[in-house]
Amino acid sequence: MNLDDKISVKSFILSPSTPLAGNDYNAVVDISCLNVGTVIKISIIGSDGYTDEIAYTVTSSKTSDSFILTVPGGNVGVNDECTLEVSTLGNIVATKKAYLVFK
Repeated sequence: MNLDDKISVKSFILSPSTPLAGNDYNAVVDISCLNVGTVIKISIIGSDGYTDEIAYTVTSSKTSDSFILTVPGGNVGVNDECTLEVSTLGNIVATKKAYLVFK
């Protein structure tokens, strides 16, 4: 792997996508072409004021890998916004957002 390889976000999903109130869910990202030093940050902002984030730093080149942030359940009607940021050498190279509402 070298720096000319293009990082590709293969998927960014929330599972389950419509959780019942009080049930946890996972924000899961699958990425390919990961070079040493790449940083994968997953963050959550809930309409109830809940926030969390996790950052993974790649320590060895990989063709692909998965990264997860587990989010605790919210009340009925709470909206969550999940954000993915991938950066290399301090530059953001990919961003994605996903949303859900607790049922």
